[in-house]
Amino acid sequence: MCRATSGTASRTALLLVLAAGMGGCSRCGRSASPPPERFLPADSPLTAVVPRLRAAQQEIASLSRTVLAFPAAAEHPDALGSLRARIGFDPLDPQVLEQAGLDPERGMGAAWSGREPPLLALPVASERRLEAAAAYLAREKLGAGLRDHVRVGGVSIVTFRARAEAPPALALAVAQGTALLSLGPEGPARVAAAAALSSPGSLAASPAFQQARAALGEGHALFAFLPAGSPALASLPVAPAGAALGLSATDSSLTLRAALLLGARSATWREVLAGRREAGGDLSHVPPDAFLVLRFGGEPSALARALPRMPAGAAAALARAGLDLDRDLLALLAPGISASLSLAPTFEVAPVSRGGALAAARDPFRLVHLTAALEVKDPQRAAKALDQLVAAAPRLGLEVAPCRARGLRGWRITGGPAKVGLALEGKRLFVAAGSGRLEALLSHPDGSRYAAPSDTARAALRGDVLGGTLDFGQLVASLRALPPSAYGSGPDAFVMRSLVERIVEPASHLLAASLRLDAVEGAARIELVIEARREARQDGRARTAGEEGR
Repeated sequence: MCRATSGTASRTALLLVLAAGMGGCSRCGRSASPPPERFLPADSPLTAVVPRLRAAQQEIASLSRTVLAFPAAAEHPDALGSLRARIGFDPLDPQVLEQAGLDPERGMGAAWSGREPPLLALPVASERRLEAAAAYLAREKLGAGLRDHVRVGGVSIVTFRARAEAPPALALAVAQGTALLSLGPEGPARVAAAAALSSPGSLAASPAFQQARAALGEGHALFAFLPAGSPALASLPVAPAGAALGLSATDSSLTLRAALLLGARSATWREVLAGRREAGGDLSHVPPDAFLVLRFGGEPSALARALPRMPAGAAAALARAGLDLDRDLLALLAPGISASLSLAPTFEVAPVSRGGALAAARDPFRLVHLTAALEVKDPQRAAKALDQLVAAAPRLGLEVAPCRARGLRGWRITGGPAKVGLALEGKRLFVAAGSGRLEALLSHPDGSRYAAPSDTARAALRGDVLGGTLDFGQLVASLRALPPSAYGSGPDAFVMRSLVERIVEPASHLLAASLRLDAVEGAARIELVIEARREARQDGRARTAGEEGR
């Protein structure tokens, strides 16, 4: 079998971009044609589908204008400009691509089967124009100007070669209004197999694909599917039955969504994902300077059972201390956990930038401050469990000192340089790390509560199971408020400031990144939305208008 070289991979990417971006004139009297997944094999380790070419083209163009408006983008090569120069046309301009022979109102698909070049399924508007576009690609980009017709398994295939005795560089066949293309010597065989693929063996008929696509929902410019057994899922045990990924964009946001099919583990994860919208919904304890906020409304003990077990050394230490993680700790927690991180005033840039991961692990709270609130099922049992933890602390290598905050009984736990404070108030267990955080957490000052940066972020934090938001504005403000000592001294301080600014400047044009996990039928659905600030969108529109005026 033919293996794709780096050059072939580059040509494959070029062909994919051309196919994904091609627009064309609409056909009068267009007959119904099957979707591209009808010609993609169900057992491919990875498949990708663009449901509608024109929509994908518009979304990519809109988002790219906003991204290119970031000042930081001027320091990097223009990817689209480089691509235009390489292929000789603009893949996001439908008018330029009208002669390509593709139908922009239909979709395209691609299937990968390992190291071989992918199989492409493209919507045909004009076979003549499409074949001419394929001939151009073969001649100008693959050096294969010799055109020929062959039959493989009864399927008529157009091939392009460099010489008569050379293997095919590109193979093309048309079936039911869909063009099937593949690169390399094995291209004709792949194309013929796709044209002759029976409907039950296609991706369109796969129950797992149908379930994953339904779990993703509608509105994606691009989505990919990985079936059970795909090598890409080997490191993702929470998706044993397959997974799907979806992408969509506007001029202000990029949305990534994943649907993880749970299969036989559905029963286990159903308990974990049985979140309650009201659980952990009170974020009044979150400080206003938090840049990261998370809430979990599922069952904590069920989550612990579903995840990999703790390291053997930690379990043995708890056993020596007479504590059982499930019985004495997790079983006491009710749905409803919320936590946040704030940049610590003692944050030091130099150690972090030089890879000081070990030092940070010993005392992470010199870098970030933590506040959290956990719901407990029974306050009396929780107080007893905390007393047990205090008594067992020396055997766990920890030091515990009692403290009182706002009249509540509390504890300060020290492990090396790291210190964490605990306090129990009714059914809420407060956890804080960082100087003065426990006292601030319990004081509930009026007018200083956390405010989510966008409607999307607020919705994510009200999700049923898991929600979170990264507030870029607050993170940027906290980094820019660091004292000069955070950067070290001497010439290194200038270098450290420069490194931080290279992160801060592009981040300053972003509003928020919001994460949400919810349960759907037989699957867990994860959504990540990255939002740009309004001024970035306006700059992108102004730049586009200026270019059009020129």
